[in-house]
Amino acid sequence: MPSAFHVTLRLLQLMSSVLVLGLSAYLVHHFTDVQRQNIPTALDMELDLLLAISTFSLLTIYCLEFLPYFGNIVLNPYHEFFAEAAVAGLYFGTFIALAVSVSKLYKCTSPLCAAARADTVFAALSYAAWITSATAKAMRLSHRNKEEHRAGYVREDMEKNKA
Repeated sequence: MPSAFHVTLRLLQLMSSVLVLGLSAYLVHHFTDVQRQNIPTALDMELDLLLAISTFSLLTIYCLEFLPYFGNIVLNPYHEFFAEAAVAGLYFGTFIALAVSVSKLYKCTSPLCAAARADTVFAALSYAAWITSATAKAMRLSHRNKEEHRAGYVREDMEKNKA
């Protein structure tokens, strides 16, 4: 049974990923379809990456949370940790790149620039949620490995004493 911390963290990840996906899609749609112009080169790659990463994070949440319950699939905890750390790393790199690009638009006061700034903030929030999740998973794995290691030594000592 997941703890309240785990459920809250997953909900935060889900909401922030949906917000980042929505804001990035809005920006890409507005620049390409509404204004019929290319996306400013300062935001082109970062918005594409945020679209891909937020989709990947939604798929990761689905795989980590719903497949074990509904798909009868047992996931290796190390694979879970790697997936969470990978999403966190991707969000980190992309929100830093987007923050640098948005900072170059310092004279922009339109709603699109506000949406780009909000996208940066929610990408940073997503990074914080994913890195917290990965750190908590790493701490659980470390604690589990220490217990298994300690239990192994106890078993070996008991076998030596019996002989």
